[in-house]
Amino acid sequence: MTKKYIILNLNPGYDQYHVIRQNQPAMNVNRADEVYRAASGKGLNIARAMHNLGSESYVCINVLGGCLGKLIMQLTRREGIICREFHIKEEARINTCIIDEYKKETVSYNAPGPQMSPVETEQFLEFMKQILFGQETSVVLSGAPCRGITEEGFRQLIGLVHEHHHRLIVDIAGKWLKMAVEYPIHILKVNREEFQEAFQLDAFIFNNSLKRFKEAKGIDVLIVTDGANGSVAYDNVGHRYQSFLNNLNGGICAVGSGDAFLGGFIKMEEDGANFKKCISYANACGTANTFCYLPADIKNEEIETYEKYVVVKQI
Repeated sequence: MTKKYIILNLNPGYDQYHVIRQNQPAMNVNRADEVYRAASGKGLNIARAMHNLGSESYVCINVLGGCLGKLIMQLTRREGIICREFHIKEEARINTCIIDEYKKETVSYNAPGPQMSPVETEQFLEFMKQILFGQETSVVLSGAPCRGITEEGFRQLIGLVHEHHHRLIVDIAGKWLKMAVEYPIHILKVNREEFQEAFQLDAFIFNNSLKRFKEAKGIDVLIVTDGANGSVAYDNVGHRYQSFLNNLNGGICAVGSGDAFLGGFIKMEEDGANFKKCISYANACGTANTFCYLPADIKNEEIETYEKYVVVKQI
């Protein structure tokens, strides 16, 4: 199966979204008015966004553990998301999100996920060799790997991407982000706080530090997002853009907004759009997500409406 984008989802989850619509009389007890369930993980959220936006040029690689992993596989099949699976023994994680519409706030509780054994890690790397062999494509590395994949294993995985001449697209945080930028990256999309924590740089202070970082690390496209504050981005020739919403407040469902943003950007890149259009569309996708209970469950027909409120300017 040759696809233009291979999306890695290295720590999938089974998510539950508890929606509360009225004030709760008991301080320590919350009774949901409605509950939604979905398969998740940053990579899978990106795949869901691309699927909903009409793309079929991707495949999502899910590392699935135990009975919950089988349930996640069934849910992705039901949605029509194009996936391949690598199965491990330990159970996949369950995550819970409380969407309190009465208080207008969202709180997430994410489990750590399964532990991949050393033998399973070796088998996974061999599995990825087969996936990556014989085709040149883009590999999307989004979200930290499950426990058991060591720093060395992570570097081997990125090494395979470059060994087979694939472009690397990254949305990750912490020590994994620091390791990823040791290699050439086509697109680095990162949250403002995560970027600042890793590199002590604030992308929203408009000086040349961000551009120097991009050039020093060999990054083609650098995008730093900050939720309702929009994004700052550099294209592959060094032009800087700022984007933000004008006359529109987003919703309260933040989970998956960054993934919807990146999925929208990739979809526009796939369609051959210019950089400004890619950023505008991506912002509209991230905004649409804030009105969805499920992560990246955006609809193609909604994006044009939200894009009217997006301002993108070269600075």
